[in-house]
Amino acid sequence: MSAPPFSLSLSLDQPSTSEPEPAVRITVKNTSIDETYTILKWSSPLDPLALALGLVSVFIPSREDGPGTRFDIPQIMLKRAIPPPEDAFVTLAPGESAFHNIVLRGPAVDMNRLV
Repeated sequence: MSAPPFSLSLSLDQPSTSEPEPAVRITVKNTSIDETYTILKWSSPLDPLALALGLVSVFIPSREDGPGTRFDIPQIMLKRAIPPPEDAFVTLAPGESAFHNIVLRGPAVDMNRLV
């Protein structure tokens, strides 16, 4: 069996229960022992707009045997300037991690203004 093309792992956890809004922390870790990776955050779990772009779904399982509840979060579409700015990239040396807290809140755009 061949090694995966990239040695990256992804993990999810709850950052803090003391925050005013619920959130999910997504962490990407470079598990390689000798490779450094530079990642474009756009359209990845590290994208600051991941929830608004529909890259992340929020699903609350049922306490019974039912299917549970998927939150319907309106999605936005956007155009980004090319080339990406420097802060759109993250570089992970071996063993390093980067995380993004996805705050579970209402739409990123005022839906009443979209007419």
